Amino acid sequence: MIRKLFVVAIFVIVCELALFSDGYAASNKEETYELQERCGKQAAEYFKQEYGNGTSGTKDWLQTADYSNHYNKINNKCFVLLTISNIPYKDKASRTFKMLFDLNEHKEYGGFLEFGTDKPSLCKVSGTFCNSEDEWDALAKPFIEE
Repeated sequence: MIRKLFVVAIFVIVCELALFSDGYAASNKEETYELQERCGKQAAEYFKQEYGNGTSGTKDWLQTADYSNHYNKINNKCFVLLTISNIPYKDKASRTFKMLFDLNEHKEYGGFLEFGTDKPSLCKVSGTFCNSEDEWDALAKPFIEE
C-alpha cells in the first residue's frame, strides 16, 4: 500500500512538473515575442526621428540610410544595425558607414567607415579590429542573429 502511494505521489509530481515547465516555456516565449516587438517599434521610431524616410541629399551627395533591428535574448538587448551610404553625384568616392548599437543603453558596439578605398578608415566590433566590410559583417553577426 505504501509503495502504491509512493508511486502515485511520484506520478503526480512528474505531471505537475511537466505542466509547470510547459507553462513556463509558453510565458517565456510570450515575453521574448513582446521584447522582440518592442525592439522593432523602438528601432522604427528612432530611425524615423533621426533619418526620416531614409533618403536625403545635397547638390553633391545622395544619402541613403537603412536599419535592421534584432532583440538578442541571450544578451537581453535591442541591437540596431544602421547603414548609411553617401553616393556622390560627381567624381568623388562613395562612403559607407555602419554602426551597431544597443538602442536602450545608447551603447555603440561597432563601427565601420569606408571612403571608397581598399582599407576602411574604421572597422571595429566590440573591441576587435577588422580590415574589410566582410570581416565587420562577420563580427557583427552574433549580435544581430542567434
